[in-house]
Formats: sequence, C-alpha cells, structure tokens
Amino acid sequence: MNISANDFPLVIRPTNDCTTVADLFRAYRSHLEGAVLSAGALLFRDFRRSILSEILEVIDGMSHLQAGALVEDKAPIIAKIYDAAPVPPAENIRFHVDIIKQNVWPRKMFFLCHIPAQQGGATLLADCRQVYSRIDPGIISTFEKKQVLIKRNFRRDLGKTWQQAFQSEDRTAVETYCVEAGISCEWVGPEWLRTSLVVPAVITQRVTGAKVWANNALYFHAGPGPRESADGELSSNSFYGDGTHIPTTVIQQLAAAYASESSAVNWQRGDVLLIDNTAVAHGRAPFTGDRKISVGIAELSTISEVAGPTAKELRHSPF
Repeated sequence: MNISANDFPLVIRPTNDCTTVADLFRAYRSHLEGAVLSAGALLFRDFRRSILSEILEVIDGMSHLQAGALVEDKAPIIAKIYDAAPVPPAENIRFHVDIIKQNVWPRKMFFLCHIPAQQGGATLLADCRQVYSRIDPGIISTFEKKQVLIKRNFRRDLGKTWQQAFQSEDRTAVETYCVEAGISCEWVGPEWLRTSLVVPAVITQRVTGAKVWANNALYFHAGPGPRESADGELSSNSFYGDGTHIPTTVIQQLAAAYASESSAVNWQRGDVLLIDNTAVAHGRAPFTGDRKISVGIAELSTISEVAGPTAKELRHSPF
C-alpha cells in the first residue's frame, strides 16, 4: 500500500499488486480495518475505477447486514448500497452520523464517486473524538447529565411524510416500530406524525476507550437546516433531554467545534472513501452541476458492541 501519512482522511494509493480497492481489501483487510479505526477515515485514490459489485464484495466481507435494510433519505441501488441523500444542491448538509432503521448504526460507511460536481460538493468530515475535545467541559457536563432530545415532524409541507421516513403505509407498523425503538410518537393529524427521542450526547468507544461526541443535536437543531411551515412548525429541532432549550451560544460552540475539525474531500472520479461512522461525522458542501455519489453501509452493530458502559442504553434510530 502507498499511504500518505498524517492526512485526514488518510490517503491510500495503488501499488503494482493491488490495482483495485477490492484487491487491496483481499490482501490487507486486517491492516485496513485497523487503519480506519485509528485514523477514522481512509480515501482510496487513483485505483482502477471500482464498480458497485466490487464495493459490495468488500462490504460483504465486513458485514452481516441483510439486503433490504432501510436507510432514511437514501434510495437503494443494490443490497447495502444507496444513492446519496437527495438534498438540493444549493443546500449545505450539516455534520451528522448516519443511523439506520433497525435501531442500530453501521460502523463503517463507503462513499463511491461516480461523477464529481462541477463546482463544490465536497464531502466534509469531522473526527468526533477531536470535536469532543474542543467543546467546553461545562457544556459537555450539561449534555452528559441531561442528554439530547430530538423532536421531528413528518408532514408533506415540512419536506418529508411519515410514509417516506418509515417507508411504510401502515400506521400500526410505524407505531410498533416506535415503541420497539424507544421513540415517542403522536398522530397530530391523519398525515402528520410527531416523534421524540432522548439519546446520550457522548459515547465511549469500546475498542479505543476514546470519548466521542456521538449525537445529531446540531444536525437537527432549528436554523438553516430544518424546514419551517406557514404555521410555524419545524421539520425538526433538538433540545436538552429534559425538554429545555439549548442556548444559541452553545449551538454556536458546537458548530465551531465541528468547523475546527472539518476536512474536505474534494472528489475525483473513482474515489472511494471509507469512514468509521461511530467516530467520524460527515456533511456536504453546496455544489453546481451533476454529482453522483453512492453510499454503502457495513458492520451493522448495536450500541453495546461499539460503545462503553456509559452508553449501553442508547437507542439508535433515524430520529
């Protein structure tokens, strides 16, 4: 392997014996899995262009994830591989970790660039272990005590219906899912579902022992991201776990912590990015022109498998 040290993400280029990403994983799987655990993200560049079946082979070597797993905001192409979220090109996507419908998260995520944007469109990465270290200890302490409450409204004029979010037309099935996932849900109207979920703000990685700012409080907070309807309802908002508002100054510090650790992946055609989704958040810069990125998920895991004892009760969901 040809590795550019001290980069984030760590950049890996081909050698004579490994001309594709799949070849590299066949030869060096354990080394690469160790590298992504420590570095957080690996960018495979200048390899012979990968096809989806080759990336699926790599994922299958890591994962017991079953075909048909539902990932919010992503359209499936083939089993375990999806189109990136269809957020309008002019919009910025805030930093977040991806959560899937089965109430657990994928430890690993692959991004495959088919078409880089004409301008902009970088995938932004932030190591949440470093983000944690940049947040004021007093703010950390408050969040650890109170946790994080995420509220969401699913309604057509707010950007997403409950049918789209849960990929179901069955209200009873949605209610059952919410109960099993620890999500409070309320039918405000026939086509209006409101959900609430309390999650810890910080986890401890079981393997590394590192503290990780592992929540989507900033992503879901009111502001430029969530949509607002004519009646003043927001598509989402975040609060302290006791329902009290998170001060604007705190949200600003969280945004600054992510920004301080932000690194841009300016895509080239054929690039493959692998991230540790339990330690690295990602976002997207606005762009112009065509842009096509596929996303693969691997190593579906429960919170107890990836986190220390302080986070054993964390219930993962897309909410």
